[in-house]
Amino acid sequence: MVLVLSCNLSYGKVLFVCDPYPPFTYEREGKLHKGVIIELLAEILIGISEYETKSIEWHTALKLLEKGRADITGPLFKTLERSEYLVYTEPLYLERFSICYLSENSESKFSNITNIVELYNEKVGVVKDFYYGEELNDAIRRNYVRAVIVKYASTNLKILLRGRVDAAIFNETVVRNLISSNPDVAGKVECSSVPIDPMQLHFGISKKSVLLDDLDLINARILDLKSKSYLKKLRDKYSLDRLKISRGDQYITD
Repeated sequence: MVLVLSCNLSYGKVLFVCDPYPPFTYEREGKLHKGVIIELLAEILIGISEYETKSIEWHTALKLLEKGRADITGPLFKTLERSEYLVYTEPLYLERFSICYLSENSESKFSNITNIVELYNEKVGVVKDFYYGEELNDAIRRNYVRAVIVKYASTNLKILLRGRVDAAIFNETVVRNLISSNPDVAGKVECSSVPIDPMQLHFGISKKSVLLDDLDLINARILDLKSKSYLKKLRDKYSLDRLKISRGDQYITD
């Protein structure tokens, strides 16, 4: 399959904004220089636009997109609030959630949770401003879950290891990467799937961005790359399989 892309380089570079969120984005000197999403961005914008990146707080990134001062971000889940100022691309892939706990507590209730209600009154580490789906986010807002809110996923892992929380919730790609980057942690932490339906991750494009002129082409490129398993290869590249995520007696490794 050959894709013929229009070339709108005349409108200059577009701006990608996001916070550092390995393995999706890695920061260096205020820019996001590598990661799953950065490599994917480079591929889908070939022949469409040059781009630059800026590492910025997630809340601020969304504000810039809302005001039209940035063009694109990702990966992110769809929410009604964001849909007011973002247009979502074709889905990139399904993301699952994992709840992690110390291996010494492997007989704990966290090893086989089947309902969000089972997290009520538990002290659980979560990342600030992260969307875990309406049910869990609502439970956190209402303090049904005693959330310890941290800024970064890496901090979430640290507070778990230090015993400051009973468990910590991550998206699966991120926790795989964290364990791969810290192999000495692998034997200390176990994870099981959180009973939240997997959700699609997308790029989000500002409704005020010139990139919308090429939305059909961007979506065509995403679908083409997915058909070639390019996204899976990127995830595998940045998330070595040093951690098994259990769901009952099954292991999720795909």
